[in-house]
Parts: sequence; C-alpha cells; structure tokens
Amino acid sequence: MTMTRITLGALSLALVSLIACGGTRKAAAPTLGDLGGVYSAKDPAGKLHYAGIKAGDGTFSWLATDRSLLSGTFVLNGSMVEGQAFVFAPGAPNVQGAPNRLQLGGSASAGAISFTATDGAGAAVSAAFKLEPDSNGTTALKDLAGTYTASAQDASNGTGATVHIGEDGVLSGGDSALGSLSGTVTQPVAGTNGFNVTFTLTPYDAADGSAMTFTGVAFRLKGAKTGLALMTQSGVSQFSGVFTPVSDPTSARAGAH
Repeated sequence: MTMTRITLGALSLALVSLIACGGTRKAAAPTLGDLGGVYSAKDPAGKLHYAGIKAGDGTFSWLATDRSLLSGTFVLNGSMVEGQAFVFAPGAPNVQGAPNRLQLGGSASAGAISFTATDGAGAAVSAAFKLEPDSNGTTALKDLAGTYTASAQDASNGTGATVHIGEDGVLSGGDSALGSLSGTVTQPVAGTNGFNVTFTLTPYDAADGSAMTFTGVAFRLKGAKTGLALMTQSGVSQFSGVFTPVSDPTSARAGAH
C-alpha cells in the first residue's frame, strides 16, 4: 500500500478565521454539554466547512472543504480550549498514511468555538465556527433513517459513496469504487444531534486489500444543506463526506426495515 504523511499545507489554504467582537460584559464560561452540536464556517469562496462536537465529552470532528478530516478531543479550562487532534488527508480509504498529530488551543462561547491547531514543526492554522441553528434541535435515531449519496466532490474518497441507515441504526452502503459498507449507528445522548458510527468496509476486489474498520461520528444536516455529515477514520485513513438524501427522508423512513 502507498504510504503518505499528511501535512498542514493543503488544509491551511482551506481554512477561514471568523472573528466575532463582543461587548464588555463577561459571559459565563461554557461547558462541554453546552457545546454539543453542528457548526459551520465559510471559506473565502463561500464553501462550507462542517464541524461536529458530541455533547458532553469534547469529541470533535471537522470536515474541511477539501474533505480533509481533523479528528480529536478537547477539554475546557474556563472558556479556553485545550486538546489534541489528527489530520487525515482525503483519498481512497485503503491508502494508508501516518496522520499528523496536532495540539489544539482556542476559545469557546455560546454558539461559537475557535481552534488553533499546531503541528510538531510549529506550523499552525486557525479557524472559528458558528453553531448551525437549524441543525441542533431535538433529533432521534429514526430521524436519520434513509438513503444518502455523496458526490465525488463531497466525499473524501474522491469517487462518491452511498449510505443507507435504518430506523434501528443498521448501516449499509458502499464506496462507489472500492467496496461495501456494513455497520451500526447509535445515539450516545438521547435527543441530541450527534451519533456514533462504526462500520466495516470490505473491498470488492481482494487486490484492494482486506476489510477495514472505521469509527467516528455522524450529524444530521438541516436547513439549506439537508442531509448527513459523516466523519470516520480507521487510524491510518478516513471515510467521510457530506451526503444528501436520495428521496424524502420521511418516505425513506417508512420503507426502512
């Protein structure tokens, strides 16, 4: 398998830092429970980055516009953010590469979170996200049920993918070029828009390698970009993307088993 090492160069070109100026009144420091939800930021070309934070545990995933994936955890010291993450490059999920470890710093407030990510060589990137109001209402596992597709542009594999989620959380589908998917989706905190995902990707052709297990998160997207944000990694590669419904989610749920 081809071995690659991920750098911050390509990702840094995609990032945007949005600075919000507040008044002199000091707001209460947020908690990890307050920060759970789906966030977005626009780059200079108007393309959307998506970030998801699971309520309560500081697990953070960020899918950049070039479909690089930043995955890690953080803690809060008052309103200050501290943690670690790894960057996974886009590409075929069976191409392994050593992800780049990053140190995270930044700050958080109600409805917003900013990060500065620094690698071992001292190169740093910064970005700030705002909460997506339409994507953070009460959500049940059955609300995800349906069939979704991601185009080559919206999928980290560069070729596209299809995912089906049943009301019971059973996940199936396939990478359009490489293999089939089989796994589960669970909701760790009832009612919140943050889901744990685990699946196995089994190549169609044995020459493409053995089965691989991916874990991560999924978030329901509402509003202008209705669909699903999927952000998973195997430790040496990723499988992520922004997926749109094949049909109306209500009718898809009615037909799910």
